[in-house]
Amino acid sequence: MTEGRLFVISAPSGAGKTTLLKRVMTRIPGVEFSVSHTTREPRVGEEDRVDYHFISSFLFSSSAKRVCSMAIFSASSFFFSSILAV
Repeated sequence: MTEGRLFVISAPSGAGKTTLLKRVMTRIPGVEFSVSHTTREPRVGEEDRVDYHFISSFLFSSSAKRVCSMAIFSASSFFFSSILAV
């Protein structure tokens, strides 16, 4: 396993996280994007496995043991990063 640094970019929706990440990834070699999982529906323009891994609540509950970080925003929307992604 290769060691590295983990950066967490967190901000409200629409604050420019994706814009920041795209610029950083073009300017700093070796920086990669970890695609998180979510149970929410995709927004217009979002692609599965590119922006998020869009999964069912059932799959989420069976994957919870392999979670690196998790956030719950409502009773129906869960977000997490799998250990394999980071």
